[in-house]
Amino acid sequence: MILNFYRWFCGYLTVLLSGRKAGRFLNLCTKRGILIWEVLPQAEDQYQFCMYKKDFRKVRPLCKKTGTRLRIKKRWGLPFFLHRYRGRVLFPAAFAAAAGWILFCSNFIWKIEIIGNSNLSEETLIRYLEEKNAGFGTSKDKIDMEALELSLRQDFPQVIWASSYIEGTKLVVEIQENLKTEDASYVETGSDPSSCKDITAQKDAVIASILTRNGVPLVKAGDTVEAGQILVSGRQEILDDSGSVKEYFYQSADADITGYVTYPYEDRIPAAATENTETGRQHSVYFLELFGKRLETPKLFNDFLSFYCMEDYHQLRLGDNFYLPVFWGERNYIEQTQTEITYDETAAKKLAAEHFYQFLEDLEENGVSIIGKNVMIEKIGDFYQVSGTIEACEPIGERTPTEIRENPVQEEEEGNAGNEHE
Repeated sequence: MILNFYRWFCGYLTVLLSGRKAGRFLNLCTKRGILIWEVLPQAEDQYQFCMYKKDFRKVRPLCKKTGTRLRIKKRWGLPFFLHRYRGRVLFPAAFAAAAGWILFCSNFIWKIEIIGNSNLSEETLIRYLEEKNAGFGTSKDKIDMEALELSLRQDFPQVIWASSYIEGTKLVVEIQENLKTEDASYVETGSDPSSCKDITAQKDAVIASILTRNGVPLVKAGDTVEAGQILVSGRQEILDDSGSVKEYFYQSADADITGYVTYPYEDRIPAAATENTETGRQHSVYFLELFGKRLETPKLFNDFLSFYCMEDYHQLRLGDNFYLPVFWGERNYIEQTQTEITYDETAAKKLAAEHFYQFLEDLEENGVSIIGKNVMIEKIGDFYQVSGTIEACEPIGERTPTEIRENPVQEEEEGNAGNEHE
């Protein structure tokens, strides 16, 4: 893109070369450093190619030497454009003003692209960038890339890697989230055990299965546990010959633990509801937005009694990454009518079933296995009340910091030292 802009700025020609020694002419141009490109054979002893305007006069001696003829087919670029409109003062002035405005806008960020986010929404990250003075309309010179990357990793614990860079007027932020559970790692005795973790219960459950890889299991299959209870401890007791605790060994607990849990379910289906239906009528308003200021075409119609709005907009872009603070588009007002409908028991059961199975699908997407369900529907006043329970099996373990205890031997030595001092 930069090369094409440079050629346009300098001005270049599309020319047609003809003659029996056209090949020799091309070789002489290459030997003398005269740049030509897009060389295309047209017919026997004829070639079409592009060359800079300033080089056209340099090749005249080569044409005489090789007996070839050079004819201009088309002129391209700024010099020819300005020459064509040299008699119109306002037009070049407006062109120069537009060029100056584009040059001014090139110093700011007018587009933000987020790559790699999964749990973090794009809206959350864009608001965060604005708080860190790296948002829409920020000067490029005021953005500290290294500080921005560091703050992303510090302020969002799930972000394990971040990179930011600028392309044209676009700020690109790439992140990588930690979507996996924390890996267990051994902590040798005598080192800092503060990084060790226990596995505790996320909720009340009955243990279905437990497979321990690291740590000390404190429960077994069939045990009933409460939320917050330690299931696998990262602290292991080292006993002496008498069976007393000599010291503690710390390592992060690692286990696969599933439990049977119960989900309560409730839903209410109104016996009467309002349904919206499109009528097919719509009105449009067009707009142009510059630096956050929007101009709209006037409304030449009355608002619908009931409607919803859809907006489609585009941003001005030069090339792939050179965005400008200019937006345009349209906003459509689509009319709809509201119809009162009444649900009988059959229709209410059908709608309740749709809601219920959507709830089950959401659970299964989060790794929950459904093993039983008991749901009932009954009419209470103006509503159909849906209630019941869902029996499920799911991973219930979560990592929490291990409680650090002093070694009994160390406590005893400190007590003896205190007695001797007295």
